[in-house]
Amino acid sequence: MDMMVATDKAEIVGCALDNVAPVTSVTVQLDGGAPFSVPVEDQGRFTLSTARLGTAHRHDLIVAATSTTARTSTVHMAIGP
Repeated sequence: MDMMVATDKAEIVGCALDNVAPVTSVTVQLDGGAPFSVPVEDQGRFTLSTARLGTAHRHDLIVAATSTTARTSTVHMAIGP
């Protein structure tokens, strides 16, 4: 399973692909808080508005994608100044 995540000032976008089974869920954990679900399209694309991040300080995100066969890929990234 592979995942790419990128950001600009308006949104965080990503694509999670598994060559064995479709990706069915993407969760994001923001600054060590509780993980929350992000809608994922049939092709594995997902988007998260940066407005959800709140204040303009540095944020740590953990993005996890899971396929129908329970394969998981995780990306840890920092966003902000």
